[in-house]
Amino acid sequence: MRPKIGISLPYQYLSGVNGSPSADLFCKAFGPADRGLESLRGENVECIELSMFDAAAARDQILTAVQNVWRAGLRVSLHPSLPERPENEGVDAAYTWLKGLLRGMPDFQKELVFTVHARSSERGRLKDCRDQTVRALKDLAAEVENREYPIRFALELNRSKGRIDPSTTYAGVLDMCGEIDSSRVGICWDWGHARANVLDHGLSPDPPAQFLRRVINTHVHEIGPDGKTHWPLSGPSDAIKRSLGRLKVFRYSGYLILELHPLRYAHLLNLRDAVLSSASYLQEAVSSVFNNNTLQQSEYGEVNI
Repeated sequence: MRPKIGISLPYQYLSGVNGSPSADLFCKAFGPADRGLESLRGENVECIELSMFDAAAARDQILTAVQNVWRAGLRVSLHPSLPERPENEGVDAAYTWLKGLLRGMPDFQKELVFTVHARSSERGRLKDCRDQTVRALKDLAAEVENREYPIRFALELNRSKGRIDPSTTYAGVLDMCGEIDSSRVGICWDWGHARANVLDHGLSPDPPAQFLRRVINTHVHEIGPDGKTHWPLSGPSDAIKRSLGRLKVFRYSGYLILELHPLRYAHLLNLRDAVLSSASYLQEAVSSVFNNNTLQQSEYGEVNI
């Protein structure tokens, strides 16, 4: 088993409505969603993540977007916001599109991963943000378990941007996951955020084994010349291969989601070429690492890498 390639796209583009700057850029570069998804499949993309959206997202657009992805022969992942008060409203009320999505899902895939950000704020106490995140995910995990919904939540390693945020270090994310203590909650290892925190805040480039064992999703992107994240890949770099090697140790077979924000680079690069090249580079790196059966000793144990 090996990881599979995915990419994050705006739900507005996937639903055919457009109307957001990112969706309009994708439509201009790839044409309508059906043609764009076909082009991505040609670069071995197997999953589409509906890029981050909040409770204001139109229910019908989310459902249409998901159906369009499934019709294209691809699988779906979602990046919704963490509900404000899941303990009061419940998962179905928090995600109004969920029941409709689950009704159509059995014909296309067995499980959904929801990647979410921890609570953060401009001011206040770190402990409050941490505790609010833990409570929200505990409630959501318990409810989807009780309802037997095929859903897992991935708590994302975030970039440190000056906000009060408990999820900008491996230890912070692990601490929250440890207290939640549910098989329904894992980690989204965001490589671009981690790299930025390594460069700007001294985070170790090597996540601990406990962190890697809990990874159920990844976000892949580079840092651009302006220091901003979510840029396209410039090649199958050693850093990408090193991260893949760490995942191979723990037999990760989930998705590698290219999370590229076109508003940050489309004025400098050809968007279509940048996206398709990123998928190709990532596939090349996966093949290089997972086709190499040389037994090596890593800090996490012996493994064929």
